[in-house]
Amino acid sequence: MTDKYSYNSWLSCNTDTQKDLFLKSLVNDIAGIMDITVIEDAVFAELNVDIYGVYDYTIKTIKINRNFHTGDNMRAYKELMKTVVHECRHAYQYQYTLLHTNPLSKLILKEFIGNKDQFTENDAFAFEERVVELLLEK
Repeated sequence: MTDKYSYNSWLSCNTDTQKDLFLKSLVNDIAGIMDITVIEDAVFAELNVDIYGVYDYTIKTIKINRNFHTGDNMRAYKELMKTVVHECRHAYQYQYTLLHTNPLSKLILKEFIGNKDQFTENDAFAFEERVVELLLEK
């Protein structure tokens, strides 16, 4: 990506409004790169303590846990990047189910409607690790 999403850019976000705009822009750019059309918004939200983020396919929104990701330190920044990429991957998985009717898409859709199981989570974690590694390389 660009310096637009660097750690220093994140640190320069001094208000909640600036952080919200950073998040929306980041999600929009990642969704564009991944050709994801099922994301309409990204917000910081109050989520359960054990949830970093969620892709809510019913309202096409990525929600990021405000308590984990708004700190002004490198750990919070990295977790934000990882969570955004992870949730964008879930949006991609969901979009795949809308475009294809095969056994794989049925498995993914079943996991979205019920509890996310090992398949979609393992895929999203593996994707997140590699993509964030590439994004943070300088």
